[in-house]
Amino acid sequence: MTKQLFKTKAASAARLEIASHLANAFSACGMHFEHADILASLDESSKPSSGELARKTFIFSKKYKVEPVRLVDCLHRRWTTLLQYIEKMDVALPYINFTLRYDWLSANYASLESAIKQLESVDLGRVVVEHTQPNTHKFLHVGHLRNTILGDTIFRLFRFFADDVYAVDYHGDEGAHVTKVVWYIKTKKIDLDKTAQDIPEATERSEWLGKIYAIANAEIDTLKSEGTEIGKELAQILRNIEDRAGEDYKIWKTTRDWSMEGFTQVYDWLGVHFDKYYSESLVSESSQKRVDEYLQKGVFHISDGAVGIDLSDEDLGFCMVRKSDGTGLYATKDIELAIRRSEDYDPDVCIYVVDQRQSLHFRQVFATLRRMGFEIGHRCYHLGYDVVQSKEGAFSSRLGNAISANQLIDRMILEATKVAQSKPEISEESVTQVALAAVRNGMLRVDPLKKVTFDAEEWTKFEGDTGPYLLYSYARAKSVLRKARSEGFAPSVSFDGRFFFDGMSSEQRHLMFLILSTKENLAKAAQSLKPSLVCTHAFRTSQVFNAQYTKEKVLGSGRNEQEVCELLLLYSVFCQFLEIMFSILGWSIVEEL
Repeated sequence: MTKQLFKTKAASAARLEIASHLANAFSACGMHFEHADILASLDESSKPSSGELARKTFIFSKKYKVEPVRLVDCLHRRWTTLLQYIEKMDVALPYINFTLRYDWLSANYASLESAIKQLESVDLGRVVVEHTQPNTHKFLHVGHLRNTILGDTIFRLFRFFADDVYAVDYHGDEGAHVTKVVWYIKTKKIDLDKTAQDIPEATERSEWLGKIYAIANAEIDTLKSEGTEIGKELAQILRNIEDRAGEDYKIWKTTRDWSMEGFTQVYDWLGVHFDKYYSESLVSESSQKRVDEYLQKGVFHISDGAVGIDLSDEDLGFCMVRKSDGTGLYATKDIELAIRRSEDYDPDVCIYVVDQRQSLHFRQVFATLRRMGFEIGHRCYHLGYDVVQSKEGAFSSRLGNAISANQLIDRMILEATKVAQSKPEISEESVTQVALAAVRNGMLRVDPLKKVTFDAEEWTKFEGDTGPYLLYSYARAKSVLRKARSEGFAPSVSFDGRFFFDGMSSEQRHLMFLILSTKENLAKAAQSLKPSLVCTHAFRTSQVFNAQYTKEKVLGSGRNEQEVCELLLLYSVFCQFLEIMFSILGWSIVEEL
């Protein structure tokens, strides 16, 4: 699936060429390895002093039964053929580290744009990313934030390379949770006009609806336990909403709009963009007609009064699309939604960012679409993710530690404000960006299939793997560039676009190489649908920058003008690198911290 999404050699020109020359050297020694394995064995070195590339030899020990010492011996014997590309080899088994020749590297990288933005053989096709999927009449919770940030960053990652990429939302505005809220408001004779005056803020009205849902749910459970028949009343409310008439529909429409306004405010704070909004109410009627059509065609069949399709030959069981009482299910609407979206966009790939616990559901939906003869069933992919938890464990209403998206955002702003108070150079305007970078990085830095532990205090720190650390790294480099300009210096462009120059320290070389390997790191992130790799690359590169910043002064260091200007270019390129990273990760630059 990922190859279909991103058809590119996810490797830099330097890594591809080094892999090719290593393959020739090993072949001359009688060892024949697949080129893909040689390429996979080359990675960025973790130690600047060891060079730019590190070769993992254990891959060959396991697959080809070749001992690492044989590889080292071969490279020593073929060393003269590699000298024009590799300056030095450092053996620290199971790794072999290579320091590359800076003049050859410079020839490979004509500009930052060619090194980062232009991928070879890019063929994304048309991509649609669906994410967030909130239910109206409930508040957005912390899990929605992970979904939203993950989906938005995948959208940004693909949009960085291509224009034919779209983000869509699908909200649940029908169902039992909605009827309960409408029932409660009508039963308690709540004046919505007065409520709107009392609660003017959209986010607060959205939170209010979430509280009403919890109260209504508890009251209905009590009535049922007392033997009160309320099911028919709730079913009638749902029918009234579907018929788009009467008091129930009016309550539904007003409160639905409140929910959407609240969601939009959260999206705006997060910097999230949607090209189109879909809803359950949009597809509920047509989905039932679709069931009738494919029941008549013989694709669906009736089992114990319910309608569905037997997918047991794919180990997916029975996919029900209509209950015995005639109502639809999530699968019914998701099938219709996929068809509707196919008509709207005709995507080559449609990515669903949804909790991993819904894996079976989507496998059934996609399989059913294929059985119905819809090509879109072959183009859909479910990207699952794990839950967000507190430091004490799972968030739970019962434990009293569950928090809404708005509460989380308020907590992040509070923590960022505390940090700002201890650092007077941080402006009030920058506090929001610090909070945004903290929450987005905190949600993104973990592999999607692993749990995220929410820790507002940890996420807002200016050290470690955090968004504020990346912001600080950028502001640090910018401050040097500003001071240099005030003293009459500017980044050098007089050496024909070379990014590597004589006299570079190992840290400076390593920093530039990491920046110029951004292209392949972004490609890996896109192929694997793991924005966490973008965070990792940004963090590693910033660590190397800060290490060399602390070790070597640029201004007032006794360097001549040419040397100062060359180092200023390194700082300028680093800033350009982080600007690209921030645009993908979803927060803005802060010039001064």
